[in-house]
Parts: sequence; C-alpha cells; structure tokens
Amino acid sequence: MNDAVDIRKTGKNQIAFAVCLTIVAALATTLMAYFYNQYWFPVDEGYFAYMADQTNSGHVFGKDFFSNNTGYLILLDAFLFEHLGRDLIVFRYPLMIISVITPLIVCLLFRQARPFFLIVTGAWFAVFGFVQFLNPSANWYCLFFALLTAELLSREKPQLYFLAGILVGLTLGFRHASGLFLGAGLLCCLVCGDYRDHKEPQKSYALAYVIGTLTVLAPVFYTIITRFDVSTFLYLNIWPIIFGCFVMARMPATNAVVIQRFWRAAAGGIIAIAPLILYQLACGDISIWFATTIVEPLTLLGREHYADAHFWDKPVVSAQLLFEMPNIVTFGNFLYWIIIWSAIPVAMITGLVQTYRRQLEPRLMPFVLIAAFYGYCALYYQHQIYLYYVLPLFVLALLLMLKSKTARLSAAVIMLFTIVLNLVLFAAVADEPTPTRDYVPAELDGVSLHISPYSKAMYGEVIETVEELSDTDDSIFAFPANPEFYFLTGRKNPTPYISTSVSIHNDAQYEELVRMLEVAAPQMLIVNFKDKYFQEYDKALEQHFVESGDYRLHKTVERFRIYEKL
Repeated sequence: MNDAVDIRKTGKNQIAFAVCLTIVAALATTLMAYFYNQYWFPVDEGYFAYMADQTNSGHVFGKDFFSNNTGYLILLDAFLFEHLGRDLIVFRYPLMIISVITPLIVCLLFRQARPFFLIVTGAWFAVFGFVQFLNPSANWYCLFFALLTAELLSREKPQLYFLAGILVGLTLGFRHASGLFLGAGLLCCLVCGDYRDHKEPQKSYALAYVIGTLTVLAPVFYTIITRFDVSTFLYLNIWPIIFGCFVMARMPATNAVVIQRFWRAAAGGIIAIAPLILYQLACGDISIWFATTIVEPLTLLGREHYADAHFWDKPVVSAQLLFEMPNIVTFGNFLYWIIIWSAIPVAMITGLVQTYRRQLEPRLMPFVLIAAFYGYCALYYQHQIYLYYVLPLFVLALLLMLKSKTARLSAAVIMLFTIVLNLVLFAAVADEPTPTRDYVPAELDGVSLHISPYSKAMYGEVIETVEELSDTDDSIFAFPANPEFYFLTGRKNPTPYISTSVSIHNDAQYEELVRMLEVAAPQMLIVNFKDKYFQEYDKALEQHFVESGDYRLHKTVERFRIYEKL
C-alpha cells in the first residue's frame, strides 16, 4: 500500500513542493557553477572543436571530413562557435542547462513523495550526470532525450507517440547507436498493451508479435556478432529479451493500437531526422556519410582496445584494494562501486517481479522498457563512463517502482550515501599520470578551462614546438586520434581523417591514407604512441615515414613523438 503523502494537495504543501524544487535547482546550479570548467578530455574536446571549425569553414561532414558523429551535434557545436565564441567552454553551456533541468523533471515525476526523498533524488540526478565526465559528448544529450521519451510515453496518450518519435529522431541525429537502441525501446513500448490472461479472439495481435520479435532480436544479434561474453549478457543484455518476450506473451497490443501508435512515432522520427538527410543530399555525398557515420562505427565494438574492459572491473578492483589496504577510504570505495554496479540488475529484477505479479502500473512500463533497451548503449565500451551514460534511466525506473514510505526512505539514504562518496572521492576524472584535483587555468588559445598542471605543461610544450617548426599555413598530421592539435595550433589536417583508429581498419584504407600523406606532405607528424588507440596500422604508418627518410624525430614530449619534415 502506498502510504506516501502528496505534498501538493494543499496550499501549504504546494509551497513546500516549490521550496523543494528551488533547493534542487540551487544544488544543481551550484554544482555546475563549481565543476563545469574544472576538467578537459583533450581528444574529445579537440574532436568536436575541429568539426565545428571545419563546418564553419564551409566543409561538409561525410564529404570533406569523416566523422562517426551523425551530424546534429556537429551543427550545434558549429553554431555555438559562430555565435558564442571559438572556445571549448561554449560546448558545455547546453549541457549545463540540461544538467539543471533534468533533476527538476525527475522531481516532477514524483507526485507522491516526501520532501526528503524529493530533494535527495533531485540531488542524485544532478550529481550523476554531466559532472561525472565533463565532456561535451553526444551521450549526455541522448540520455536526456531518452529520459524525456520515457516520460512522454508514461502519460499513455497516443498523440504523444509523435513527440516521442521526434525525440528518437533527434537522438539518432546526435548519436546513431543511441538512437537505434532508444528506437528499439520505443517499438517495444508501442506493442505493449494491458495485462491480459486471455486474448480476445475477435482481435489480431500479429503486428505486436512481429515487431516485438524483431525489436528483441536486432540488438541481441548486434551484440553477439560484435562482442559477446556471458557476464555482460547476464548483466545487461538479457533484460530486453525478457521484457520483450513478456510483452508479447502476456500483454500485446492489438493491431489497431500498434498501427495508431506506429504511424505517429514514425512521422515524428522522420520529421526530426529529415533536415540532416536533406543537408547531406544538398551539400555532401550521402553514400560516404552513411558508410563513415552509420556503418563503420558499428564495427568498433569488437576492437582490441575495447575487448579487455568489463563492467565488473571496478567492483573487483575495489574489493582487492579493500583486502590489501583495509581502511575507511577503500571501504567507502568498495561500497560505492557495489551500489553503482548493482543498480541495473536490481532495477530490472524489481521490474520483472512487479510485472509478473501485475503490480507494475502500466504508466511505469515505458521507463522499464526504455531503460532495458537503452542500456545497450553502454556496450560500446565497458568503462564506468559508459555505465554513467545509462545508469540514471535504471535508477529512475527503480525509484518509480518503489511505493512504500520505508522503501523510498531506504532508497533516499542509499542515494545520499553515494552522493557523499562521489563528491568526496570521484567528483572529477583525473588526468594522467597521477590523479589530481589541483586544476589551473589552461592559458591556451580557445581553452577557457582549468586543467591539470601536467596536461598544461605537456600541451604547452607540444604547441610551442609546432609553432616553432611550422607556419600557420602549413599542415600537420596528428594520430591516432589527436585532433585537438589542429584546433590548438590553427594548422590544417591534410586528410579528411580525424581519427585513424576509427577510419582505418583494412589495408585499402591504410594505403589510401599513406598516398594522401605522401602527396600532401605535412610539415610535421605528431604521434601519440601511448594511446590505447595506437594499434597495428598506426604503428605501420609511423614506421613507414621513419623509413622513408622524409621525416626525422625532433623530440618526444611525454606521450607524443614529434617528427619534422626534412
């Protein structure tokens, strides 16, 4: 029985609710104000900056330069550069706004919650968002779109499937893998009907069976052919299968309902993605854009540098540290990662049990289904950052399924505990070679961010060397994935390739890149030989130019070998 009290039923409680929202907004805003410029991830920052510069110079992604980004984020970043200034910090402004809005939306979802639960929940969603990885990644936008999609579908109004389709289309335009998995979740929602023991014989449910089967099999097949291991399957992959099969077996929607929902969602999705398609048709080569943006990224999951990572690495390592160095810090670290790691299976098992017992309200089913399918986004790279890209959806689904005062109070206490541990131990991702929180102003052109002294010194020396050995009209080539140097030095990239690790994965592509570099002859080569992406073709490329006699090693700066043209 739900014994919580709606704090908005009276004028007094409406004021209390407003106070809670104000506190959450203040907490989220303060968090953003403090952290938003306290870290950089130079490779990704440079990746987005380079593409924005290229776009503002009249070049077209998928034609003049190759990217695994679908396109909307490129256009947004170019707009921000054009109107707010050519500085990395402007990429963070939209995400700061999203980071404040998201906790407020979450609070609005809990119409039967007490102030303590409301405030802690809002604070949790403020802390476990953009702050976890201060990087203008498309994943943060897509997570926000996924949350909005689940919220719209929970209202059980057929016309809202149109808006949900728009959100899926936007997600596809920001990051196509996220859009595909969110779309799969939407499809499972639209074939989901009411609980039923016996189907009505006069009605057909064929579409629910067909669409449901394809929806369940597609992401599973994708995972199996790219990377499959039993632990990941049991941890993350199994939930869409279970819930999809349950929907088809016990609560399929009729053909009429499926058609009504489908055409609305499809119309919204087409409208949302159409501008990007038209842009490519008018300005670019849509076949190259499709190959480099849609097809190639789907092959990355099985790459060497992703294969050794597992979601259970953090809990296992934290347990080992606790055993080797038993103290309050390692104990807190262990508890933190156990809680974070277990949130996904706990949410999904709770949803499964409630669904089986018919205790799950139909309006909450979209949150469970969207979380289950969208969780596949984390499979791209089994690192804690990718876990954070999907974790909030699972936590939200779990919180919505908690009804009793005791359960919500327990959840609030656990969330508060993880917030404290997170802010104390894991508030920011540290730069190499040693963790540090002593960030200093970068003092680099176009970088109004605070970075580690180590990173500042390293990049400062590389930039100084580039400026010493080349002119502004010269080209340089940085690989395997360091486009930040094009942005930081103003030098040109003589090829359309931003990252060799993404674009070069067969002999023909390698030979084409070598030919381009021999014809263009960049003034300098910058090789990040300690990068995880520095793989077979990158090593061969460096060796080719060393043996050619056209380049000599000028100096080595930490992880970078800098070659100059003779």
